[in-house]
Amino acid sequence: MNPSIIAALVKKDLTLFFRNRFFAFITVLALVFYIVIYWVMPNTVDDTFTLAIYAPGLTGQLADLSDAEGLELVNYDSIDQLKTDVENGEQQIGAVITDEAL
Repeated sequence: MNPSIIAALVKKDLTLFFRNRFFAFITVLALVFYIVIYWVMPNTVDDTFTLAIYAPGLTGQLADLSDAEGLELVNYDSIDQLKTDVENGEQQIGAVITDEAL
């Protein structure tokens, strides 16, 4: 295609778009908000997710997972202690993996 034809089509589309002042205002406002949010966000994220887990048959595999960045595993020896800690709010989430699930 000829660059002058493309330029004419782009010019036509922009004039049609900016005739509606509401769309033009919302577009500019959204771009400004996007730029502000981009600069306000932190450079790094230091979140660590803690998972309470009861898995008597997976102790070796869980040791490999505990080395993952951003994940902290807390092993429990009994299901009752895991339930108690989750209900009391000491742990956010708990998982029980029994031998039958494997």
